Amino acid sequence: DVQMADNRGNTPMHLACQEGHLDVVQWLFRVGSVENVRTPDKCGITPMLFACQGGGLGVARWLFKHGCKDDVQITDNNGTTPMHVACAGGHLEIARWLYKSGASSTVQAKDEEGNTPMLFACRGGHVEVAQWLFENGCMSDLYASNKHMTTPMHVACAGGHLGVARWLNE
Repeated sequence: DVQMADNRGNTPMHLACQEGHLDVVQWLFRVGSVENVRTPDKCGITPMLFACQGGGLGVARWLFKHGCKDDVQITDNNGTTPMHVACAGGHLEIARWLYKSGASSTVQAKDEEGNTPMLFACRGGHVEVAQWLFENGCMSDLYASNKHMTTPMHVACAGGHLGVARWLNE
């Protein structure tokens, strides 16, 4: 059954989007999984969030064109946006696409823990993404802390990301 969900609420559509399998996403849509392109799982994660997390720009663009335009700004149950997960994964092209596709306001979004896309980019060691965020209005996020008083410098150093730490210190 193409619409059956697992115990986490994930349908085959969620999983195909997470893995970036555009051909499978298109097939699922054609055979009856139309409503599943916007349906969140039990954690509030939509196929768009999964696509951006997994680095599937082609899937994200396809979802956008097939009823998911508003999902570029959607949040899961923890307040995490597609911009958060794209930056966490170092997916600069997806972050740029999200920004141009209506999610520019989410570059400084905070999840329930107060984490920003900048903090996630630095945690992952993605200096190019952090630089792009800085160039697109996130200057104050370089020094912002989350609810645990953790800053981008903390997470960069904890992760051994010397390039990010050096950039933050400039």
